[in-house]
Amino acid sequence: MNHSTAITCDRGRFGITLVEVVVAVAIVGILAATAAPKLSGRVSYHQVSSAAERIASDFNLARRQAKTTGVRETVSFDVPNHRYTLSGVTSLKRPVDIYTVELSAFPYRSSLLSVDFGGGATVTFNAFGLPDNGGKIFVQSGTEQRVVYLDFGSGKATIQ
Repeated sequence: MNHSTAITCDRGRFGITLVEVVVAVAIVGILAATAAPKLSGRVSYHQVSSAAERIASDFNLARRQAKTTGVRETVSFDVPNHRYTLSGVTSLKRPVDIYTVELSAFPYRSSLLSVDFGGGATVTFNAFGLPDNGGKIFVQSGTEQRVVYLDFGSGKATIQ
């Protein structure tokens, strides 16, 4: 056996080069740039859908409150400030305040475009849970819009 034969060791690469880092960052940047508009659209879709569902749910709350207490319940919309209140319901956060929903705040980040209940921005449910007017509310987040309809005959809210 010849001990003079040199044993060579292949020293593999243990690091990455600056070029490889730049290429990887460029690829990630391109992917992010193409995905961002789609992601933004999906976020707007979910925000406006959640806002519309909240309005429809609060119409049901107002109906139940009126039927349960036998006292009229009014839902008033403040279009310029993108919020609405339920007159006979106390706030969940502060029981001394009136129940108010800020649609422009998190998680909805939506705007009230218009509200029309027979020419007004309020609807009142009687002791039988029926509204004094039917109407519709247009809600928007980004480029996404939803319409909440309140049926005059039944008092039920639907979303389109």
